[in-house]
Amino acid sequence: MSYIHSTPGRLRIKSPAVKKNSATAKELRKTLSTVFGIATVDINPTTGSVLVNYNPKAIALDDILALLERRGYFEPTKAEVAQPDVRSAVVTSAKVIAKSLIGEVLQGVVGVPALSLVLSIIL
Repeated sequence: MSYIHSTPGRLRIKSPAVKKNSATAKELRKTLSTVFGIATVDINPTTGSVLVNYNPKAIALDDILALLERRGYFEPTKAEVAQPDVRSAVVTSAKVIAKSLIGEVLQGVVGVPALSLVLSIIL
């Protein structure tokens, strides 16, 4: 199973073709290192992990993936795509909602907006 995660300027794939194959990893590093716009290539042959740091203004992510696919290092149709961290987004949303609810409760109980209450206590 392949894996892919990307952010602008950074691509990580896990490639079965590279896993436990130092010669293939060396060949891939050489191939990618000569591509204009690719800054660094880190490969871990033990895990098959390939990390590519690149300049998105010089080369598109799709071009890197197409190269990897053409050379047999990556199969997009078999790749598991990493999802964004949904948990942290939920926690952040919960905090915003809780603060809003506390403000509404304070306004209902005390009869003044929460910010006014806080300012009157501080000042």
